[in-house]
Amino acid sequence: MRHQSRFPTSGVHMRDLLLRCRPAALLLLLLAAAERGSAQVVPVKEPNLGGQIDLATQDPAIALQRLKAAEGYEVSLFASEKNFPIGNPVALAWDSRGRLWVSTMPTYPHYLPGSPPTDKLVILEDTNGDGRADKHTVFADSLYLPVGFELGDGGVYVSQAPDLLFLKDTNGDDVADERHVILHGFGTEDSHHAIHAYTWGPEGALYFQEGTFVHSQVETPHGPVRLYNAGVFRYEPRTERLGVFVTYGFANPWGHTFDRWGQNFVADASNGNNYFALPFSGWLDYPQKHPTMRVFTSVVRPTAGAELVSSRHFPDEAQGTLLVPNNIGFQGIKSHKVAPEGSGFVSQETPPLLVSSDINFRPIDLEFGPDGALYLVDWFNPLVGHMQYSLRDPRRDVSHGRIWRITYKGRPLLTSVDLTKVSTAGLLDLLKEYEDRTRYRVRRELRERNGDEVRRELARWTAALSTSDPEYEHHLLEALWLHQARDMVEPRLLGRLLRANDHRARAAATIPSRSGIVPTALEAAVTATQRVRSERTASTAAAGSSSVSGSGSAKTTRAPARSAGGSQRSSTRSWLTRRSTTSWKGGHDLDLIRYGPGGRWALAPRLPGVYTAASRTPP
Repeated sequence: MRHQSRFPTSGVHMRDLLLRCRPAALLLLLLAAAERGSAQVVPVKEPNLGGQIDLATQDPAIALQRLKAAEGYEVSLFASEKNFPIGNPVALAWDSRGRLWVSTMPTYPHYLPGSPPTDKLVILEDTNGDGRADKHTVFADSLYLPVGFELGDGGVYVSQAPDLLFLKDTNGDDVADERHVILHGFGTEDSHHAIHAYTWGPEGALYFQEGTFVHSQVETPHGPVRLYNAGVFRYEPRTERLGVFVTYGFANPWGHTFDRWGQNFVADASNGNNYFALPFSGWLDYPQKHPTMRVFTSVVRPTAGAELVSSRHFPDEAQGTLLVPNNIGFQGIKSHKVAPEGSGFVSQETPPLLVSSDINFRPIDLEFGPDGALYLVDWFNPLVGHMQYSLRDPRRDVSHGRIWRITYKGRPLLTSVDLTKVSTAGLLDLLKEYEDRTRYRVRRELRERNGDEVRRELARWTAALSTSDPEYEHHLLEALWLHQARDMVEPRLLGRLLRANDHRARAAATIPSRSGIVPTALEAAVTATQRVRSERTASTAAAGSSSVSGSGSAKTTRAPARSAGGSQRSSTRSWLTRRSTTSWKGGHDLDLIRYGPGGRWALAPRLPGVYTAASRTPP
């Protein structure tokens, strides 16, 4: 079954049209779904549908017996509540030392008077390399509903709605001794819709999401940012700039992941929809929302988390597969083979990676570890949902939780490396590794190294790259992302990538414009390749609310609105520029440019011959 996502991608999903137009289509769809999923559905009903509570799998050994991995794979227990304080785990992340961090949330769904919150961030370690945790440290206790978190910048960003907190250990004992409120004003109307699904973009911004029914109004040094009824935030820690990356009528988007070229995908939990994010990532005036988008995978609900397979430990045929956990009805991990088509992607559902017959199995987050194995968070709860049961139903489980580990038989694991002990030059060489998660953690570690040292080593590393390397242009892209993460402009590198042979590199080179540092796109990037044009359009809109500061800067204007078809209403024929005497870091000349008569003005490094000059000046 193929599901398409082309640009523009607005409109009503074909399934909805069938249901509206032909009653018989409903029966066909239901029969097809039943045939496809009959062997995958848990044989026990949910308690709110008349099912009985089955607590046998409170014993992890019995829970393991009810897990069935796809052919060639095997699943094992990495950690459980039997040995560690990980009751109701909700999210996970790997640090630079190869340790697994888990946030727990026994307080869910809300605080009970007289019962102080005991939610935690726990560090799990496998010190002997046998594939099971044998040590833990409680990094932070007495948190309240840490629905999501991510490591970075020497500490941890964590949800504590209405706040985004930053926790830090200053004396090296792996216990947080500083807590700072970074941003305040995120919605609290529904606790599991609060900000969550944290991930670093390759360009150094932190993305996180919130669900519907929630209203946020966040005061920032750059002015207030508002969002209602779901969306994706984008935060730049260095500039303290917060923006709305996607404003869309999600139900509750609990998954967000990037591929090796910087294209990103968002998974919506409650309705099970999965999206290619570019087409609806453009900036809109509050309270506008992007129109309905087509999903690009089959729909099974509800899901939480998303991860692309990029691990040499997994078989070749699995690479590039989108994995999405599902936790009601079908309980396991759905697999979707993703392939590019036109300006978007198509997918085909493949056999699930993991299936459980246990009604209590609630997989809600997953990530590849440094060893190449896949690690999965199991919330473990006989009751899920906030409408289906009383918020204070005593049957809600608050003490159990597991981390499962999925490996492939017959293929070696990767060697886990302590990145904190690798030199800056060595870290740059690790950016050549195949695994997306390895490069993800390397970029994060490099953010914490001395800026001058990183710039010097990066210049040497880039100059030493071989043009005969098949991955040469991807290595250049990694260098560009590191420059952007530190707010540095390298005109020659940018110009080289905008003329890259690989259209994916050209498309990715336009993404830095979302921070307002570089132009939204340059004419050299405009080719017959649809995704390059799509990325340029989205970048123009996404950067619309940015402003350029410093000597010789100009106030920016609102980006042109996007039509229902996803295209810009403004002209797309030429760049309009005005020469400026402004100098950027490093002494580079800048031009003041804008794209189209309705576009925003922005400072851009001067690249002669890349865009054309015109006599028109900014307002």
